[in-house]
Parts: sequence; C-alpha cells; structure tokens
Amino acid sequence: MEKEIIGLDQKDISEGTKAGLKKYENLNFLERYALYIGVAQILEMRLKQILVNEFGEIFDNLEEWTLGRVLSKFKKEGIREDFILLADSVKDARNYIVHELISNEAIWHSLAKSEPEHYSKGARTLDKAIYEIEQLMFILEWNDENGKWNENCT
Repeated sequence: MEKEIIGLDQKDISEGTKAGLKKYENLNFLERYALYIGVAQILEMRLKQILVNEFGEIFDNLEEWTLGRVLSKFKKEGIREDFILLADSVKDARNYIVHELISNEAIWHSLAKSEPEHYSKGARTLDKAIYEIEQLMFILEWNDENGKWNENCT
C-alpha cells in the first residue's frame, strides 16, 4: 500500500534542513563559502532539470540562463508561489555572496584588524544564506519526489 503524501509541515522542513546543514559542520569560513557556491550551482542545475523534465524545455537552450531567468520561467509556468518566494531570497543572497562577500570580508578584516575567529557580519550573512539554501534544496527535493510543483502549501 502506498503512503499517502499530504504535504510538508514545519517540523519536516526543519528536520530536512538540519540534515542538509551537517555537511557544513567544522568548516571554516572559506570552506563554508566554497561549499555554499557548489550547492548554489547544484540548485541552479536541478531547477533547469525540472524545467526540462516537467515543462518540456530543451536543456541546451537553458545552459546559459542565470538563476534569475530560471526563476522567472518558473513563475510563468505557475510553479508554487511559496517556493518562488524562498528561491528569490536565495537568489539575492547568492548574488551578494558570489559578487561581494569575500571582498567585503577582506576589507573588514584589514580595516578592523579583527581576529580571524571573530564572527563577522559576512560570516553571519553566509550562515543565514547557507540555512536558506539548504531549506530550499530540501523543499525542492521533496516537491520533485512527490510531484507537488503546481500546488501551493495550505
């Protein structure tokens, strides 16, 4: 007998996110940064894969698309609004982290002469972004496995 799938609740999402965060344990700032960038690339590829599998897009046409463009296509296709809201937040954090975080951290540490173990604003920003992307990855996997892309959470 198949298990009836109703939906995710806060506890499911929290536990799934927590499991995803384990890989960041005991990593220093640069290691967490590198892992985050890798997860962001995997996220972008998975979203493109969903456009191919669920909406008939041709992968070669998507290869050069940015994460923002992919999310715009998701919006046009009527993908879950709750997913899109979180994905937009992840996209904005990813853009900041990729383009500005490291240089801002270097400037901060050179000006403030702070100790490397200081929990800087950049480290806090990265850790928040890591939490959000791992939450989004869990929700993406769940939606993909359960065919829930066109339903909104209740």
